[in-house]
Formats: sequence, structure tokens, C-alpha cells
Amino acid sequence: MDQAAPMVKPAPKQGDEFEFSDSHNLVFDGVARWMKIVGIIEIVLGVIYAIPAVLNLAVLNTPPVVIAALHIVVVGLMGAWTIKAGGSVRAIVTTEGDDVRHLMEAMEKLKKLFFLQGLVFLILIALTVVSFFTGGLSAAPKIP
Repeated sequence: MDQAAPMVKPAPKQGDEFEFSDSHNLVFDGVARWMKIVGIIEIVLGVIYAIPAVLNLAVLNTPPVVIAALHIVVVGLMGAWTIKAGGSVRAIVTTEGDDVRHLMEAMEKLKKLFFLQGLVFLILIALTVVSFFTGGLSAAPKIP
């Protein structure tokens, strides 16, 4: 029985757009798949976080509700940006002639995502330090 040889992309000609190999595309495909899964999970978590926040907002008008609302927005943005970046990575696999452009689009979207995550971490660190020095951490030992 004659088996067909796997299709291999020819090397790009001088001046042609670079195309990743089939083995590279397998990696990109796996990354794109997981980016979509993680993005969907982040959006679902944002919706789950929204339910008690909305219920509390109807009863209470407290700062924790505002913080929860901000958390929902951040998680939702992270999910949406992860899915969009995953779409650009997926386009590397599913299109021909634009691999570098799609890769750069994915990098731009990931840059926004990581900027948002870094900003959130820096704010959390600052709030933790302020809370520690103002006695806001109930677990912190009291120094006489």
C-alpha cells in the first residue's frame, strides 16, 4: 500500500512572505487552542463574579462592590484580549502568505494583555503595602 508523503511547504522564494513550517504550525495551533480556552474561562469567571456583585449592589453601596466591578471588567478584558490574540495565532496556521503579520498582531494583543496584568499586579502590591502600614491587614501581627 502506497502512503502519500506528508505535504511540506516549500521554502519561501526571495522576497516572498515567510511561512512557518508544518511543525511550527502545530505549536501555533496548540497555543491558539489554549489561548481560546483560557480566554473563555476568564470571561465565564467574570460573569460568575458579576452575579454576587450585582446582588450586593442592590442591597449595599459599598467599596467592595466597586472593587468587584473593577475586577469583573479586568477579568473580562483579559479574556477578550486572550481570545483575540489567540485568533491571530490561529491565523498563522490557517492562512498563507501573512504569517509574520499575524504573529506581530498576536504580539501587539499580548502586549496589551500583559500591560493590563502588570498594572493590576502593581496596584495590588501598592494596596498591600499601604494596607500593611495602615493596619489594614488583619493577619498582620500587632507591634506594641
